[in-house]
Parts: sequence; structure tokens; C-alpha cells
Amino acid sequence: MPLKILLVEDEPALLLTLSEALTEAGHSVTRCAVGSVAAGLLRDAVFDLLVTDIRLPRVDGCTLAGLARDRPVPIPVVL
Repeated sequence: MPLKILLVEDEPALLLTLSEALTEAGHSVTRCAVGSVAAGLLRDAVFDLLVTDIRLPRVDGCTLAGLARDRPVPIPVVL
């Protein structure tokens, strides 16, 4: 079953590689390189999974994981 994934990674090469692999596996991937932008996406959109780096500019991955957990329907997180 395809997932709608929010992928957050500040290293461009890794963001592209992971995004391509997840897309080739049949998933819908929204890419983001900045934690504060990802926080807004978590508030405004629906995702099945959050995959995030821990160290990010502005808002870190642990904070994003907390936002995903605190949604009415919690989003699973891979750090």
C-alpha cells in the first residue's frame, strides 16, 4: 500500500537519494530541507509517515517527531 511520506533532510544529496528510493517503491514523497517548513506541513497536510533527520536548521527532528505524535491521529516517525 503506497504511503504519503514527509521526508525531511537538510543534505541535498541524501534528500534526493532517499526521495527517489521511496518514490520508486511506490510512495508519494513530499521533500523538505528545513525543519520549520516541515512543521508547517505537518500542521497543514495529512501524511502517513514522517522520515526526518535529527539535526536540522531552525526546528530539529525531535521537535518534528513531537508534532507528529501530538496530531489527532499520530503519525509514525522514523528518525
